[in-house]
Amino acid sequence: MSSTNRGIKRISHDLYETPPFVCNRLLEAVPLPPGRWLEPCAGSGNIIRAVNARDLNVEWSGCEIRPETQDVLAPLCPGGLHIFDFLALPEDDFGGKFDVALTNPPYSLAQEFIEKCMRMSRQTVMLLRLNFLESETRCEFMRRYPPDVFVLPNRPIFSINKHGKPGSDSTAYGWFRWWDYESYDRVPPGERRGTVQVLNQTPLAERKAWNQRLRELAA
Repeated sequence: MSSTNRGIKRISHDLYETPPFVCNRLLEAVPLPPGRWLEPCAGSGNIIRAVNARDLNVEWSGCEIRPETQDVLAPLCPGGLHIFDFLALPEDDFGGKFDVALTNPPYSLAQEFIEKCMRMSRQTVMLLRLNFLESETRCEFMRRYPPDVFVLPNRPIFSINKHGKPGSDSTAYGWFRWWDYESYDRVPPGERRGTVQVLNQTPLAERKAWNQRLRELAA
């Protein structure tokens, strides 16, 4: 996901590579439980690999719309891999409720991904622009299901710009965490609250290493 029309090349299916460091900042601050995790738009597997590197005892199930990713993703998803449109798949196909759904969703369909994952998972964690908090169309949803927001102080770079260089995005990002619908229903609507936390900064060397990786991917 990337803010568009600001020099970043548009990519089909809203596919933008997720920097591993954004997962590292989340996981070092937020104690997510082990168990069955879902990556509903797995891309090239960056999020799965970043989580696995921290040895959190996670069994992944994944979904990705692009068939060319199957050979890469299948070994990362011992719980099962669906090469299909996640939003079109019956929820029963995934074999019961997940402990965590974690992804960088296509921004144009983020709301649909959030709502489906909240039905399927005890915690839903999405990488989103901070201005996802805005909009009249999402106002009632946000008031009814307020998320915890974990702000990334360094803007992630998802793609190469039109000049062939890693391009800074035009907006700030953070991880948004929702609980399942049942958890919200146990709290009276007027008492439901989300929290805001600023995550650690990412060292410059780590960000430069990611920029170099983007150049290699684009070559």
